[in-house]
Amino acid sequence: MKIAIVIPTAREANIKTFLESWDFPDYCSIYVIEDNSVKQFDLPQVHFHGSWQEANSWIFSKKCGGGMRSFGFYKAWLDGNDYIISLDDDCLPYIDGESFVKEHIKQLEIDNGKWLWTTEEIRARGIPYMNTGKGRETMINMGFWKLNADFDAPTQLVYGAREVPPKILSPIPQGYYAPLCGMNLSFKRDAVGMMFQPLMGEEYGIWRLDDIWCGIIAKKICDHLEYNIRAGNPSIIHSRASNVWTNLKRESLGFEANETFWQMIDEIHLSGKTINECYLEIADILNSTNEKYFRTLGNAMKIWIELF
Repeated sequence: MKIAIVIPTAREANIKTFLESWDFPDYCSIYVIEDNSVKQFDLPQVHFHGSWQEANSWIFSKKCGGGMRSFGFYKAWLDGNDYIISLDDDCLPYIDGESFVKEHIKQLEIDNGKWLWTTEEIRARGIPYMNTGKGRETMINMGFWKLNADFDAPTQLVYGAREVPPKILSPIPQGYYAPLCGMNLSFKRDAVGMMFQPLMGEEYGIWRLDDIWCGIIAKKICDHLEYNIRAGNPSIIHSRASNVWTNLKRESLGFEANETFWQMIDEIHLSGKTINECYLEIADILNSTNEKYFRTLGNAMKIWIELF
């Protein structure tokens, strides 16, 4: 079993604190992708250390995190990893590294059958003991956050730094969407084709929606192919290194687009029989729109899926 831990970063102090804090087991390989033109940090303890120089394609956005995350996913896939875990450089351990990794893998391998539990740990009355049916395969799992929840800037300004109890969605129901955050996420090797983080940053005028929009596309495909996405465990401590005022300026540029992007994807009628076929269908539809951004995104998605 080969497991990759992928962390995009542009903050030397943060990534060094991250690496000092986590004790991942030896069967995990750490992939750090600097969001810089060339490598500027000395990180001898990681398996792979890259930058824009290694991610030398326009499809990997710069100075926004998501592009380097996508490249890290691709590199981890190339290296033959069976599972890929995505973290941010301001995510610190809430449980030890081995327990954290094992919990992600456990969530990806759980089969609830056709029954969902309404209680934690101890079964409720009425759930069959043996005949629960064959459930859907889980492709993606999202963990949660202690200390700082994954708020957007307006919500953070209203509520400040606070922890909110996670709403366990195991799995996320068919036909529904949920914000998929890339800072505590895992997926199986076969899911990598739908894990591209859409184009973001100054060049495109949209920020901080790359993982969210990736999740919308992935959920659409998983619903069509009858795969599950789970959310709830494990948790990390989110120390939050980003600046709320910078986030507010950047996020405001994408609020309007985020109101309709999910609906655009939701209304697509997929016919593909594989993840890659479905992803290409969505890419072609985006590429045929009248909006320049979506045409460009569709082109990037087609280049991405051809890598696999």
